[in-house]
Amino acid sequence: MHAHHVPQSYVPETTVFWMMVSLLQFHPHSMRRVYAPDLGAVPIFTHQLMGLVAHYLPDVHKKLVVTGVNPTFFATQWFITVFAYSQDFRMVVRVWDSFLLEGWKVVFRVALAMLESQRKELLRCDFEGIMKCISSLSERVQPEDIMKRAFAWRNLSTRMLQRLEGEFLAAHPEVVVLESMHSSAPALALHVAPLPSITTSAGAGAGAGAGAGVGVGVGAAAAAGVGVGVG
Repeated sequence: MHAHHVPQSYVPETTVFWMMVSLLQFHPHSMRRVYAPDLGAVPIFTHQLMGLVAHYLPDVHKKLVVTGVNPTFFATQWFITVFAYSQDFRMVVRVWDSFLLEGWKVVFRVALAMLESQRKELLRCDFEGIMKCISSLSERVQPEDIMKRAFAWRNLSTRMLQRLEGEFLAAHPEVVVLESMHSSAPALALHVAPLPSITTSAGAGAGAGAGAGVGVGVGAAAAAGVGVGVG
């Protein structure tokens, strides 16, 4: 009877398990938000990426808009797998080393570097050409070049990512965000349904007024994308 070969891990299984728990639960990773049923933070991430592209690569941003290429078409798998799905092992190791240390900002840096590295090709392509170019990035890029480009964006700040997150929440007040991906402090943003108008007795009116004060306050915070400290 032949013994099955068991692949060796780089670290013990118990360590891997607790690393997974930490990645899912705690800042600066909080990856549980990415794996929520509605893809959680992914729509926020794609909005942030498009904002960064507009800032750092305005000609590429214009090309994506004109050709109708939405970042959700290609960047969703980048965020869900932190490039593990679409890149070769040499690239994945480099990205994950930095991601484990610094968190999500690294993913945005690498995404920008990927697009910048193919800037000339992207600018001369139509929709299909752009999608083909991006889908074949693993064959087009070198890990050392991408990581060098990624960390050349020295003024890509957490504050910039927080501002773009706030923009998204302001435009989508229905989104519930219980924790910012770019802050160690939990944040609260709730969508509160509008209260019906009250035209009954004075007592009921007073109660409704108190309720409305709370409802409008929290709703406004959500609409403005304002993070309210918790705990």
